[in-house]
Formats: sequence, C-alpha cells, structure tokens
Amino acid sequence: MLDIKSMFTSIKIVIVVYCASLTVAGQNEIVLFEDFETPKTENFITYFSGDTLTTSNNVWQVTADSIDLFETTDVPEVTSFDGTQALDMTGTPGAGIIETSFESQV
Repeated sequence: MLDIKSMFTSIKIVIVVYCASLTVAGQNEIVLFEDFETPKTENFITYFSGDTLTTSNNVWQVTADSIDLFETTDVPEVTSFDGTQALDMTGTPGAGIIETSFESQV
C-alpha cells in the first residue's frame, strides 16, 4: 500500500535538495545554507513535532516525530560538516522531518 505521508516527505526533501543547488546564468547560487551551530548545546537537545528550531540562518519547524541537535565531540563516530554540532534526523524516539521557507524570484 502506498504511504502518502512518506511520498510527500520524499518530495519535500527532493525540493529542498534541488533548490539548494539552483543554477542561475550558468553559475551555482546557494539559496539555502545551514550549519546548525546555533543554538549551542552542551550535549544534545531533542525537538519534537510542533517545536521550532531557530538557528543563526533560518527558522525550522519540526513537522514529524523528533530530531536531535548534538555535539559531535560527544559522538566520536560522527563528524560535523562545519563546526562541532550536527543534526540527527533519526531523532529520539523516531525519525523527524524539518522544514523552512525562503523567498525566491522566478
């Protein structure tokens, strides 16, 4: 049986990934950037569905289950892309979905 919620979740992820690498006049233009270094956490913070995660660049809404923001120094098998914090989309206790919005011009 087709899981409509999973299908739409996949579509949202594809749209975000695609939009983050738009090509304008032959050059790549970053339209969405996030490093999840803010807010600073001493260990980890769990955000649940309905919570808002406000970072230095964007405001993110958790729309399903939960996500964990954590210090990579506490988890040696994980490397942060930039800085010392990372976002675990697997969450505690279940996989989460986050979304944000941004303005664009066509």
